[in-house]
Amino acid sequence: MKENVKRNQCLKIRLTSAESEVITKLWKASTQENRASYAREVLLQKPITVSYRNRSLDDTMAELIALRKELNNIGNNFNQAVHKLHMVDNIPQLKTWLQAYDQQRQIVAQKISEIRQYIDKLGDLWLQ
Repeated sequence: MKENVKRNQCLKIRLTSAESEVITKLWKASTQENRASYAREVLLQKPITVSYRNRSLDDTMAELIALRKELNNIGNNFNQAVHKLHMVDNIPQLKTWLQAYDQQRQIVAQKISEIRQYIDKLGDLWLQ
């Protein structure tokens, strides 16, 4: 629960642009809501909770996001090709071929769905 304390004292300090950037960077890496509360915690030597990201997980997520987009494109292209083939009806062997490829399309769609779900789960972990 938040304290309901009236703060009526002001502390003004002057910083260089570089010092201000460092403080802002440290504040953004913390879980503090604003820069003033971050500075207050540091000055009063209270513990600061710092959030961090796993760099290897960041790289993995970037690759998985690109893979998901690529898989979606492959699935869309496959669906369009099968749809166009369904329009052609004059070749007798085409029907058997379409049925076989329709089964393959369903398998590919299922695998893409599984990969998408896995990437979404990793994304939720990554965003924590």
